[in-house]
Amino acid sequence: MAVPSEGPISLRGISNEKESNDYDLLLKEQGVVSFSDIIFGGNEAGSQVSYERTNVNSPEYPGHGPKPDRFSQWYNYDHDAGGKEEPKDPKDPGIRK
Repeated sequence: MAVPSEGPISLRGISNEKESNDYDLLLKEQGVVSFSDIIFGGNEAGSQVSYERTNVNSPEYPGHGPKPDRFSQWYNYDHDAGGKEEPKDPKDPGIRK
């Protein structure tokens, strides 16, 4: 289930979507979650989970706006939408600006 299209959204829900493709999934304690790691992938900012790159095949994804640092840019994000597009540059987090 993708991130909702309206209403309040949470860091835990976005983390669930990136980790398990289910925004509403009730997981046991996730530990440390860094918004930076969710945005750019990996776990360099200290997250317990190493997140995959952001799926740019989703109808909406962070990077459509000026900066990928707002929760509102995650509305409608679907981590498993249309397969995963691998950026050509392995250092590219998948975010398109």
